Amino acid sequence: MNLKNIFGSNKKETPAEYFLAVEIHESLIKSVCWELLDGEPQVIGQGSFEMWEDEESLINGVDASITEAVKNIKPEPHRIIFGLPESWLGDEGIHPTKRNLISKIVNELKLTPIGVVPTTQAIAHFLKQKEGIPPTAILLEIYNTKVVVSVVKLGKVEATEEVGVSGDLARDVEEGLARMEFESLPARFLLTDGGALEDEQQQILSYPWQERLPFIHMPKVEILPVDLSVRAVALAGGTEAAQHLGLEVKTPPVETEERSEKIKSDTANIYIPDNKPVADLENLGFTFEETPPPDEIPEEKEIIPVQETDSDIQINEMPSVVDDEARFAVGDDSSMPSKPRPKLNLKKLIPSFTHSLANKFPSSSKKMPLALAALALFALIGIPAYYFFLGSAKIKVFVNPEKFTREIEIAIAQVAQPDLPTLIAQKETVSGSAKEEVATTGETTVGESASGKVTIFNRSSAPISLKSGAVLAAETGKSNFVISEAVTIASKSADLISGKEEFGKKEAVSVSASKIGAEHNLSKSTTFIVDNYSKTIIYAVAEADFTGGTSRTVKAVDKKDQEKVLGVATDKIKEQTSQQLSSQDPNNGALPLNDLHFTQKKFTKDVGEEAGTVGLDLAGSVDLLVYSKQALFELVKNELQSQTPSGLTFDQASTDIKIENPTQKGDSYIAKATVNATLYQQIDQKQYSDMIKGKTLPNAKVLLQNISGFSESKAITSPYIPFLSTKFLPLNNIEVEVIPQ
Repeated sequence: MNLKNIFGSNKKETPAEYFLAVEIHESLIKSVCWELLDGEPQVIGQGSFEMWEDEESLINGVDASITEAVKNIKPEPHRIIFGLPESWLGDEGIHPTKRNLISKIVNELKLTPIGVVPTTQAIAHFLKQKEGIPPTAILLEIYNTKVVVSVVKLGKVEATEEVGVSGDLARDVEEGLARMEFESLPARFLLTDGGALEDEQQQILSYPWQERLPFIHMPKVEILPVDLSVRAVALAGGTEAAQHLGLEVKTPPVETEERSEKIKSDTANIYIPDNKPVADLENLGFTFEETPPPDEIPEEKEIIPVQETDSDIQINEMPSVVDDEARFAVGDDSSMPSKPRPKLNLKKLIPSFTHSLANKFPSSSKKMPLALAALALFALIGIPAYYFFLGSAKIKVFVNPEKFTREIEIAIAQVAQPDLPTLIAQKETVSGSAKEEVATTGETTVGESASGKVTIFNRSSAPISLKSGAVLAAETGKSNFVISEAVTIASKSADLISGKEEFGKKEAVSVSASKIGAEHNLSKSTTFIVDNYSKTIIYAVAEADFTGGTSRTVKAVDKKDQEKVLGVATDKIKEQTSQQLSSQDPNNGALPLNDLHFTQKKFTKDVGEEAGTVGLDLAGSVDLLVYSKQALFELVKNELQSQTPSGLTFDQASTDIKIENPTQKGDSYIAKATVNATLYQQIDQKQYSDMIKGKTLPNAKVLLQNISGFSESKAITSPYIPFLSTKFLPLNNIEVEVIPQ
């Protein structure tokens, strides 16, 4: 029998140890509670989002946020990592102007600081762990009064600029990036501010970045989750801080000697207090830099340069890989070979000929010149013949297409209509739901009413009764009080002995201020006018000082906050409906017949109610006409073909068709279709191939200039033969492609 199992093990479990992470945004506070799980930081509790604007509201906000984060956690943690904006940090850690503020938070809330992380660097570190590679992006921290623009390359913040908000976010971001003077910029924007940023995302997406700044291609724009930054603070600083405290953490990957030296030479990425916490925070300061880039980054394949000639047509051997930004952007051309185009190989071309020469002419010094001469003669004739008859060429003709704008009236129905061109469509109802939350921007005043007791005097010869709620107005004119209970004040009476009149009175009558605020804490003996009576008839006097009146300003729900969260949730539902249709068939389009009809609309807080955030539970549906995008293009093309100049045709990729204002007419809908298209010449491939085959490049250029809108032409030939393929086109295998610019 195992007695140990009966009486239990004597081994005590080590209690879990918890930590806090608080991010202080320029106007917002976020927090999480985390612990070390299997040697890695794990977030176990999410705090509330609190707004702040001064020292008192900052301390109270941090307290409220972390209280929410640890509400179900025992024992409550006290050790904390701070995530701060770059502007709060200096070369020696926390900026001197902010140290007292952080020190007050720590002292008043009885916290023990174990590290500080710059929020921007924490986000970069978090994205590296999440995506598997150090991020390269432009991080936009959007505040009420400014936008902070940071360029991150391979996980390292290369430059940061602050720009004041002008009302045009894209131009503000452009100004910040222009100050940095980079030769090229990452084509990825990451937006964060602690709220919904769909409007800001659209502003960035719609801006012509490639025309204004050195972007390789149109950048992507992503919105980071609202809690990502504070989680990043916990995960970025947690491991290193825990290591310093002697806790068991997962061992990091083994570093090479060279990389270890590099890491040692870099600025430390986290400040850890010395052997014990520093309550005054005088030494609490550092900057958190990203770890170095990976040892191995996939190397881009070499782009083989293009050889240029005197004409506009350039010819070169087909490169093995051609980058998107190379002069010949043919990497996506499925019609071209996917492997390198062959150079001429004389060994393969004439093996039998050289072998027969070796057999026919013995190794003799007198006959060797004849063999070499024969070989040279063959090369002189055979190589050009090989190029002209077996070579190939692809000619790309770039044209400036003609702009074309028209409006036509169409019918949209399930069957063709007799009087109008008809787009066949089906009516569908799609629905969606969304739960969204935004930070509040309004304010309200909350507090308590002042109260006290008064004596009411009746100078009249008849009793006076006052109902509960009767108003007593202070003679100062600034405060009104109400009676808590109904009272009756006796009439005045005369003293039979002295003959003097004695006023009727009612003592210890409880009253309270009709408004909150300390200004209603009136002093003893203050005189009041009672209800609508004259003071010559009835009046009241405070028996003692009034107390209890308080007031404070707090964040509250503004009407605009409800409108904002409604817009965010509405857009989310519209996106859901679009995704539903795309999942059915990505080639389909949809035309809404009405605005989104809400089937559920419930805000978490009412306007004026105290709250740091306001949420919305929204559900709705919309009626759509679903049609084929290809069918719409063919319909428009056929209807407008007679109006297009002769020889020109539509470029479908650049044709934009908008259907507007559908009006129901019987079983169909009548709508206006606005067409913005580009037209280019559709050529006869065989005709142009026959025209330019075997021609010199200048002559080929002259012939290609007959194509409407001709701008320039470029060519790729195979095989590459010096002094031949740079001057002539082959006689066969010529492809001519017209590309609208």
